[in-house]
Amino acid sequence: METVAIIVAAGQGNRAGGVIPKQYVKSKNTRMLTLTIKAFLKSDQIGAIIVVINRLDELFYSKSIEAINDSRLLKPCFGGAERSDSVKNGLDIFEARAPKNVLIHDAARPFVSEGLINKIIKELKTHKAVLPVLSIVDAIWEIRDKKATFPQLTPGPDRTNLLLAQTPQGFDFKTILSAYNNFNSSAFDDITVAYKAGVKIKTIIGDNRNKKVTSVEDLNDFKGIKK
Repeated sequence: METVAIIVAAGQGNRAGGVIPKQYVKSKNTRMLTLTIKAFLKSDQIGAIIVVINRLDELFYSKSIEAINDSRLLKPCFGGAERSDSVKNGLDIFEARAPKNVLIHDAARPFVSEGLINKIIKELKTHKAVLPVLSIVDAIWEIRDKKATFPQLTPGPDRTNLLLAQTPQGFDFKTILSAYNNFNSSAFDDITVAYKAGVKIKTIIGDNRNKKVTSVEDLNDFKGIKK
């Protein structure tokens, strides 16, 4: 009944700017990826972790794990052209291990809690796919023409019917591996792959602290830079 984790860290984080990929930026002398890995190692329900990295970032990665001494952290693998390619590479490596479940997580969510991780694993006892979500509390407006001097705004869709998806997203391993084996497109997350394969998805309440570091402002907040 082993649960494993794949941490996706192969992106270059262009929206956040900076001279190094955001997952290797430091906050209080600790790299973002280090925090993310340690969050998963806190859970005794995680049997093994693979981090998917860009092959150009091996030095950054090695520095990120210098203070980690845990046999559950396996050798990293290299990512592909798209996020979905990177996840598939991680799944392929774990296939021989034949775990029961897998959690797939963005490296740029360093504040994921042990509680959320364990809650997803618990739900996987009775569901094939588990997605943590948050409700949208702000008003939504749609821009018709972003390039216009005065873009036209129209009211967006009813926010009560919209949800914000988080990671980690949890899956029965065989189910998500099969979904990826039959997936021939790109996807922003893994629930999309499962959904397109017809897998029923269980949603649970996510965690407001589990924010993804995406923009320059997010990165400055992470680094403790006040502007």
